[in-house]
Amino acid sequence: MAVSPDNITIDDMKNILGRSWETKKGEVNLVNTVVGLKTAEYAALMKKQIDKTKQLEEQMAKITAELNHVKESQAKDMEQIKKVLNLNVRN
Repeated sequence: MAVSPDNITIDDMKNILGRSWETKKGEVNLVNTVVGLKTAEYAALMKKQIDKTKQLEEQMAKITAELNHVKESQAKDMEQIKKVLNLNVRN
């Protein structure tokens, strides 16, 4: 099975036999190949995965900060409501 270098995933890596030296159109064709991959290809795939992980971590940190802000705001609002209603506050 052929996969474009741009579309290779980490899961595909365990199945890679080599790299095609040529492209042929059609359902089934014989092509010349080289066994294995270049180190740079592994590095590029790892960088892609690392970049995606960093992006997700940044999004998660932003969402967490927003959630903490909402929680703090709600806690302050609850304290105000309790004072207005003259309720005893137990911590």
